[in-house]
Amino acid sequence: MPSELHRLFSRTLWLLLLFIIALLYALGVGIADYLGATVDFGLYWLGQLWAFTLFLAIYLLDRTYDPKNGVENLGRQFFCVLPYRSALMLGAAISLTINASLTVLLIRSGQLTPSALTILVVIVIGAFLYAIPPIRLANTGFGELTLSILIANLVPAFAFLLQFGEFHRLVAMATFPLTFLLLAAILALHFPNYASHLKYRKDSLIVRMGWDTAMTVHNIFVLAAFVIVGLAALLGFPSFAATPLLLALPLALVQIWYVTRIASGTKPNWNALSLSAVFLVGFTSYLLTFAFWTN
Repeated sequence: MPSELHRLFSRTLWLLLLFIIALLYALGVGIADYLGATVDFGLYWLGQLWAFTLFLAIYLLDRTYDPKNGVENLGRQFFCVLPYRSALMLGAAISLTINASLTVLLIRSGQLTPSALTILVVIVIGAFLYAIPPIRLANTGFGELTLSILIANLVPAFAFLLQFGEFHRLVAMATFPLTFLLLAAILALHFPNYASHLKYRKDSLIVRMGWDTAMTVHNIFVLAAFVIVGLAALLGFPSFAATPLLLALPLALVQIWYVTRIASGTKPNWNALSLSAVFLVGFTSYLLTFAFWTN
């Protein structure tokens, strides 16, 4: 069972995903810049704030409707006045209000092409389906995949379309490996919560697959990310973006090795595994973003 320290550490890492979202948004704009678009930085920050406020709200709503979320005392330590769930709902309402205002500004900017508007709508619908009842994909075993596609694929695509106006295959080539890394990271974050997911009947992906299968699939996802990069390089993905990703490969291999040891019975350090998983996604996202912005 995870300790209270790990629970707090895990929530901090989930908040770090908001930073990764910012990196992935910058990646989409970086690809547009590389392809010759003139970057509108006012529009850049407008879209960046839009993505941040939406996913902050979804994070808070997910915490609110989590069936194992009964930590009112911890909530009062942070919010002092309101009970935990009420504070989460208030934070989500504020974030969504800001997000709605930013949506109006995006529409009034005249830069929302039909493609960009479609992606915006899909992101919003997918995010709400992930977090809130009655569907709440987070409790169905499909939430992890939904969240990974929203963050790793659609956020960069939305950022790209705001600046470039039409789709380009480079966006898919750059983001599909990150989808697999993000899926692996979410699985790693869920490993220590496996027992509580069973207890509270949270039908997450790790519960659907089972403990041993989930660890094998985690390793497959990490390897798949780098295999996809190699295949993309053969299909025209720029070498200046693919080659730096070799810097992240040793970390990926260490993570696979450690998960394999846990599967064989080694006592796990969940904090180290969780930090490694999130750092791998963030580091790979940074390498790609830096490569496109500097070429």
